[in-house]
Amino acid sequence: MNTSRSFHPVGLAGALVLALTACNASLPHEREALAPTNLDRASTPAGSWAGSSRFRGSPNVHTTLQIDAPNGAGGSLRYGGPVNCRIDLADAGASGETYRYDVTDANGGACDHALAGHLEVVARDGTAAITLFDASDKPLGDGTLQPTP
Repeated sequence: MNTSRSFHPVGLAGALVLALTACNASLPHEREALAPTNLDRASTPAGSWAGSSRFRGSPNVHTTLQIDAPNGAGGSLRYGGPVNCRIDLADAGASGETYRYDVTDANGGACDHALAGHLEVVARDGTAAITLFDASDKPLGDGTLQPTP
C-alpha cells in the first residue's frame, strides 16, 4: 500500500488562487468603497429635478434629473439641445450631503463621454447641485436644478 501523497501543481495553484480571491473580495476597504452608507435615506434627492447646466462647454443646456424612489436607487440624467442625450445612473452611496450615482449607460453622442464616470448630487435648500465626471474624474458639466411636480 502506497501511503505517499502527491499534489498536482495546477490543482494546488488553482486552490491558492481561489483562496486569495476569496480573501480579496472581503477586504473591508473594498466593501466600504462600493456599498452605500447608512445615512438617513429619507434625505436622498429622489424625485424629478429640472433646470439649466453646462455640459462640455455648452452653457444653459436644459437638464432633467430623475432619481428613482424608494431610496434613490438609480435614475437618469437628460440633456436637451444642443447636447440631446441621456445617461442612466445607479446609486453608488453617499458621503455627508453628497450622493454619488455611477453612470451605467448612455444613449450616444456627447453623453458617451460620461461612460464609467459618475454624477454627484447635493440636494439642499430646495435645489440640487449636480456635477458630472468622466471615468478619470474630470468634470464634464455642472448646474443647479429645481424640483419639478
